[in-house]
Amino acid sequence: MLMNLFGRKQTKKTISKMGKRSGAAAVLKQRAQPKKLPEELIGYISGKVLLERGYLFFEAERWYSIERPENGVVTVSSWSSTEDADGDGFGMEECYDWWLLDEQLRPIRGISGFHDFSINDVYVNREEWARRKALAMERVNGVH
Repeated sequence: MLMNLFGRKQTKKTISKMGKRSGAAAVLKQRAQPKKLPEELIGYISGKVLLERGYLFFEAERWYSIERPENGVVTVSSWSSTEDADGDGFGMEECYDWWLLDEQLRPIRGISGFHDFSINDVYVNREEWARRKALAMERVNGVH
């Protein structure tokens, strides 16, 4: 029954009523997100704002860098730690969590990101990242 609400004018009203009673409203709000990533979300944005807008993947206390979509796939990163200087020749490095999400900012089935990788780590693993991104694009565009 709830699925029949999507696309109707009553959706927002129903979601706000349900929000006071259950977590189902948050799920409905995310599913009702536009198919394309809104332009105002591209850039650096807080997890709190994303959660308030119904994007459930994010943590309120983190900040996220959201890149422009490429063939339906959005690269998102968020600071995770600072790595001390080591023998790799790059000194102290900032590390990030990296994800490939669909344009509704949801995880893509079977696609994992990189956890606690510096920009250099992503560069060193660029072939694996490119493989994951190509697979993500196939999944979101219906190619199996």
